[in-house]
Amino acid sequence: MGDSSRAVEPTNAKDLLSAMKTGGADLFAETRKTFSMASGTNKKSDVFLPSKDLRAAMASLKSMVEAAKLRAKGKKLAMWDFRSSPHEQFGRSLDDAFGAFLKWARIKDEDDDDADWAVKGVTNVSKAFRRLETYAEWMEDTGTELTEPELIWDDGMAAVHKTWGLSTSVAPNGELVWWIDIGSMDLAAVKETPVLATFRYFVWYAHAVMYNANAMEHGMSFCESVGSNVSFWATMTMVPMKLSAKLDRLTIGTLPVKMKCIMILDPPRWMATMMAIMGAFMSAKMKKRMVLLKKPDCWAGPAKRWGAGCVPKGFAECGGANTLDPVVNPKAGSSSKWW
Repeated sequence: MGDSSRAVEPTNAKDLLSAMKTGGADLFAETRKTFSMASGTNKKSDVFLPSKDLRAAMASLKSMVEAAKLRAKGKKLAMWDFRSSPHEQFGRSLDDAFGAFLKWARIKDEDDDDADWAVKGVTNVSKAFRRLETYAEWMEDTGTELTEPELIWDDGMAAVHKTWGLSTSVAPNGELVWWIDIGSMDLAAVKETPVLATFRYFVWYAHAVMYNANAMEHGMSFCESVGSNVSFWATMTMVPMKLSAKLDRLTIGTLPVKMKCIMILDPPRWMATMMAIMGAFMSAKMKKRMVLLKKPDCWAGPAKRWGAGCVPKGFAECGGANTLDPVVNPKAGSSSKWW
């Protein structure tokens, strides 16, 4: 299946599931697990503290980390050093990183993804710790890929950014929207980009989102325009499937950013089939956040949900005009400290 131009397109669910196991990775299984991690869980035995007292929550979270370090050995101990965390490259402290996880674990009045018994206006410190532990493990597994050299925006990363064309904007309700237009992307140029360069770029971008004040306070939505003519293999071979699964795990199942919506515009038939299969294993709250819009109505979808002024200029056929990107150009947005 190395040559996507000759690979047979999957036409049914069985063929699709088989194709998603190509390259030594079971993309379906990994994606299914990632979506199950998206919102985390609240348990009655967890530690809940008033959201207004983030300093008390910080002290409690740090005590959990110290307790985990006392129990750990080898790699499980080393991960708590956060040697691969790029917080300093973003002008942040480790406390700022911890604070992002605490803010993610707040239970707000508008939240609809928590247990019925959960009290609003509190921070679930235990939930924040579990997410932080997942993050520490994920980052430690990267070895030296993010540290040699350090993860900073430079000319090489700017070139990768130009190839992928990712962008963000802020909706009127405050949430950050992350945009990607697969349909207009130069897929050949994407494939020619070194895998490590792509990996480092996405990790940098994901952390820029993590430290964005709007994402931290109001959550994030993701809008992807695909194109009904884009083939399965053209999409799945943009980057190796293992890398795709790893990046999904970071952005959806590991980072402390509440996912409000995943909107897919003009999905090809195979993607609609894939999402239908995934839906059978998703929680009700996750299915509620998945929105697939087909032509011709799809192009108006982003403006209806996030406002016309939020849609990036030139994004698919949506007629957007926004040119401010608070992630790549922080002056267009704002930053936030943990307190």
